[in-house]
Amino acid sequence: MPREGTTTHHCPGRDCWVGDISPGGCRAFMKNGKAIYCEKHQMPCRMGCYKWYHLKSDPGCCSCRGKVQADDREERKEAEAKREVAKKNTDDEFFKQTGKARKPRKG
Repeated sequence: MPREGTTTHHCPGRDCWVGDISPGGCRAFMKNGKAIYCEKHQMPCRMGCYKWYHLKSDPGCCSCRGKVQADDREERKEAEAKREVAKKNTDDEFFKQTGKARKPRKG
């Protein structure tokens, strides 16, 4: 019969390497009688997310990685927009100068 009311802790580092940390030897961090995360392979989020944990080899939890990727996408869009504006301005200046470069008509 399964235990009532609790679940067992499932660590992703139980069977495989996490960065340079060897597999196995998991130590569950207990809070209020429940296993929260594995102290050997996981840690609370470095970005300060409440109740989120990630592997020690990862830079942050999934929500933080999503935020960072969204910020990068916005920066790339802004840079692309600036390049388009600069290209348009240089094209406009080029076409405006061709009229001034002509020789004046004699007569």
